[in-house]
Amino acid sequence: VDEFIDRMSLIIYQYNGYIDKFLGDGFMAIFEHGDTVSPHKVMDAIRSGIDIYRALKHKNRKLGAVYGADSKINVRIGISTGEIFAMILGNYIKTEFTYLGNSVNLASKLESRASNQFMLIDEETWLHSKDRIMSEPEIITIPGLGKTPVHKVLRLARMNKRPELSVNKSLPD
Repeated sequence: VDEFIDRMSLIIYQYNGYIDKFLGDGFMAIFEHGDTVSPHKVMDAIRSGIDIYRALKHKNRKLGAVYGADSKINVRIGISTGEIFAMILGNYIKTEFTYLGNSVNLASKLESRASNQFMLIDEETWLHSKDRIMSEPEIITIPGLGKTPVHKVLRLARMNKRPELSVNKSLPD
């Protein structure tokens, strides 16, 4: 698990994110974008999630082939885009730097509802990435929020159309 968490951390950093905190065997990553939402930062978060799933697939194959492991490591990913607040919480005994906000809470709730193959993103994330990903819309019920539209990310969209093949109707002799 440590080896895989190291790999996930590198993927997060590769896409200009960073790990805010470890939560048991999971973590929360932040992809800051300043005062305005950047579609590039949104896509960095989504691409890192896709690459984490790819790395997981490789790691699980290795666990089975090399170590004969029957069980697999599963990962759930939830991504939310929105305003967050960086804060120092605590008192004179213990102080901790953390992020708070509705977007942080929603990402956590999406993560808990995601499958081990597809990440869930909120509507705001989808609006900034809809032309670059293939996804399926879903409605889930989140306590405190009620019915919430989300999207299950299937893969990245192809950005270039394939060239059309022209068929020469007359064949040379």
